[in-house]
Amino acid sequence: MADEKLPFLRGRIEGAQPFTTTRGGRGAAPVLPQRDPVARRALLVAQLDQLAATVEGRATEARDPEATREIIAVLPEPGHRLVADSLGDARTDVRIVGVDLDSGVVLLDAPNARLAALRHKLDQYADTTNLRPSGHPRNADLVAPVREIRHAGVEDLGLNLVQALGDRAAHWVELCCRGGVYDLPATAVSRREVTRQLQRISPDRTVAAEFNATGQVVFYAKLRLVELRELVAATDCVHEIAIAEAKSGIGCSLNTTRMI
Repeated sequence: MADEKLPFLRGRIEGAQPFTTTRGGRGAAPVLPQRDPVARRALLVAQLDQLAATVEGRATEARDPEATREIIAVLPEPGHRLVADSLGDARTDVRIVGVDLDSGVVLLDAPNARLAALRHKLDQYADTTNLRPSGHPRNADLVAPVREIRHAGVEDLGLNLVQALGDRAAHWVELCCRGGVYDLPATAVSRREVTRQLQRISPDRTVAAEFNATGQVVFYAKLRLVELRELVAATDCVHEIAIAEAKSGIGCSLNTTRMI
């Protein structure tokens, strides 16, 4: 379960071990290769441009009529962590809605795919005329560990979810969506989007139950992997997905009631 003080962290504590420093000696954290800031910026801007082009070229009927935002995944280099706080931006309403403790993936809920604030930070990173007093590029801690920026798919919304749903059978899943008891209007929109798209995917696919948590609303539905992919692609409200079956031991990072 997520730490209550860190509501966006996802994962579960399976055990505890005494802390051992990784400074020097064996077991040190992996070191990033030397980055060329100009080349790195070009790579990530190309990914952002592709993301924006995909959104601009998307057919109107491909998404729910109330889906206007984008859920974006930022992936780190293996063995590294992202500076999650620096990926959000209050001025442009880019919200951090998930930080996976296992994969390191950061999920953003953004009003569009341009991510103007992040682009500005990439420009600063590549500006060799505006270095830090130390001589290092600005925003290096943020940019250097980023491997990929893409639309969030099922793989990003639930760790090991694809393997768990790999067969063709339908499974009960928890769809953790935008809303919650402190944002009932968003809860209503999420409910309409999910309900509408489930009916479009198949007449026998419905929301079986829901749970309104403080920061999210959780919908329970029985879906196959291909149907889940369709639902995620057509909506803009799903922040996390987990298996909801009683024996799985897996669930969204919320204190939710399980489907039995």
